[in-house]
Amino acid sequence: MIDFGFSKRYIDPFTRRHIPDSKQKRDFLGNYWFTSVGVHCKGKVPSRRDDLEAAALMFIHLLTPGGLPWTRNGVPKTDEQHMRIKRAKQSARPEDLCRGMPSEFEEFLRYCRRLKFAERPDYEHWMNEFQELARENGFTDIDKFIWPPPQQAKPVSQKGLKRPTCTRSEMEDVLQDLAKLQLNHRPALANQTNARTQGTQAAKPNDSKNEGDAIDLTGDSTGGRRTPEQPKNLPRTPVRIKKSGRLRQLRVAVSKTTDNTALSKIVAEFAMVLKETGTSKTLTIDGFCFLDALYKQLGDPAVVVQPMRTSRARSSNLDQTVEVNASWEKLCVITRLNLHVAKAPDNKALAQMVADFGAVMNRCSSHTITKDGFGFLEGLAARLQVLNRS
Repeated sequence: MIDFGFSKRYIDPFTRRHIPDSKQKRDFLGNYWFTSVGVHCKGKVPSRRDDLEAAALMFIHLLTPGGLPWTRNGVPKTDEQHMRIKRAKQSARPEDLCRGMPSEFEEFLRYCRRLKFAERPDYEHWMNEFQELARENGFTDIDKFIWPPPQQAKPVSQKGLKRPTCTRSEMEDVLQDLAKLQLNHRPALANQTNARTQGTQAAKPNDSKNEGDAIDLTGDSTGGRRTPEQPKNLPRTPVRIKKSGRLRQLRVAVSKTTDNTALSKIVAEFAMVLKETGTSKTLTIDGFCFLDALYKQLGDPAVVVQPMRTSRARSSNLDQTVEVNASWEKLCVITRLNLHVAKAPDNKALAQMVADFGAVMNRCSSHTITKDGFGFLEGLAARLQVLNRS
């Protein structure tokens, strides 16, 4: 599926910086089917974003009956056939290519095409997204597809162990020679301070040891004396939990909390986790599950709620301005929530605001939380504190 025939370094080995972009068109060199639109159709310099777009097109090709539309006529043999492939690839829309697939594939393709030339992709986020998608669809043996595979300790083969070449009679002679050695009345030496040399002065009475005393050969310069044991309860290095694991912990904590002060702290920690992990600040599936639990706890814990994150219906007749309208609606709704969150009269009003926030985030393909979105979460935490005191 992947080879390194056309690979190159994106970091210059001399300057230690990202290779420069160029507006000069390049001759095409690569795969006709999966090379990114920018490199194949526009002659741009390839970078990490183009590698991910090629991977996205390959995933979509494998999940599409018959493959991608421009691959069904085989490898082009003439310039006209090559131009036909370029036109088909450039005009194809993500929602048409990903029709009938989970929404993550369309979001991944759009994300790759939004990246800038030297921008580092958020690999960790998309690994977590597709791993979560695999678990949701019942694929539990995804570790078999990890490359390179994790190294495992090889069992020691007993065949390589050689037996001693000494015969039985030779071994008996060695044991007899050891028995003849005169080892009585010899001081045991732990270090040079215990050595008795000829011509040294007699030891003082206080420094003398009884003949029956044993000298600890594992001792150090303390003369064989045992050092006090070190405390066993030493501080341990904290283990860093992944973003998905921390969000799951917060979701469970919300479900068990009824006090507004505790809810306020959990919401603040939720916003902090989204800020600290990754660079895209994307609301993942675990983030939507947290909002579901928070909405249920603020509204009515006894009521079963519908998940905020749903797969969007796709149609080839969709207007091209749908995504623009969704982004504009997201901006308007979050701005309104920021203005009204500080005036919410009770928890039910806050629950409705959480529902509006989750719904508008679900309608946008990027699911990216902006500064206004974080402002709403911080205002929600502050309002919970105020309502707890009133």
